[in-house]
Amino acid sequence: MPILRVYAGTVVAALFLAMAGCTSTSTTTGFVPNNPGAPSPFPTTSPLPSPTPTTTPRPTPTPTHTPSPTPSPTTTPGGGITLNPTEVDLSPQGTPCANKSGNFTASEPGYSGLFTVSGFDPTIAVVTPPASSGTFTATSVTTNNGGGLRTTATVSDTLGHSALETIRIAICLP
Repeated sequence: MPILRVYAGTVVAALFLAMAGCTSTSTTTGFVPNNPGAPSPFPTTSPLPSPTPTTTPRPTPTPTHTPSPTPSPTTTPGGGITLNPTEVDLSPQGTPCANKSGNFTASEPGYSGLFTVSGFDPTIAVVTPPASSGTFTATSVTTNNGGGLRTTATVSDTLGHSALETIRIAICLP
């Protein structure tokens, strides 16, 4: 009895004879093994169509939002230069009065560079050093004890900010 088996979409035919209880003595004629022109004892069939493989759809991953780190607050320079005090009163040279020199400071929130000073009248007072991280000294150079002399020094930073320091020469009364 012929048995037909299917393996992985390919038809494989095999001929099995049931030997148990078989008493027939008939033989197959017209078949010669390894003879390409001889008729085949196996029935010819059209190949069965291969099953189309199906794929299981996979869900597309949804991107999750990763929050950006919050930047640390920083102080941005730009609040302007603060001078303390904004006016320095000095005594003229050659007089018995004190205060022939005086200090003032420059500061600016978030700024760590140098401040420069310029623009003062050097016949009245000088300001040193020409560049500083914040402390300046004004010294009178005039011997005029008439009072009313003044000059203005401009203090600047490297960001383009500036502030004015007034330097006054007072009358010295012994």
